[in-house]
Amino acid sequence: VNEQCDINGLICLNTHYAELSVLKRKESKRPGLECLCVPSCIEPEINIITVESFKTNENESIIQLMMDRLPAERLKRNVVRGRLDVLVSLGGSVALFVGASILSFLEIIYYFIIRMRNVNIPKLKRSKTSKCEFKIK
Repeated sequence: VNEQCDINGLICLNTHYAELSVLKRKESKRPGLECLCVPSCIEPEINIITVESFKTNENESIIQLMMDRLPAERLKRNVVRGRLDVLVSLGGSVALFVGASILSFLEIIYYFIIRMRNVNIPKLKRSKTSKCEFKIK
């Protein structure tokens, strides 16, 4: 559907901004658009069940709250250590107790690979018969 708002539609959107800008659960009685989403962990959701008001002769207010359901604590799981953190911690422990780091082990492996490579490849010898001659005039 490709509909465009005219000036009357924009005025209508502006007057109903409060209802259109808030998402609510189906059970909620507050104004807003219905959504099948999980409730927010930050915003409290309060449903008014009954409202009673009466006047007293004194300067005081009386508020009576009735809860639809008990509040629940929502937990969020945060990963404390990832794979890289474990590798860094392990490397730090090895460096502290052994005196070597991962780079030291890589240097040892590299040294033996280069050493074995140099042993297996025979050195090219220059022939003694080649001579370079320069003539000066």
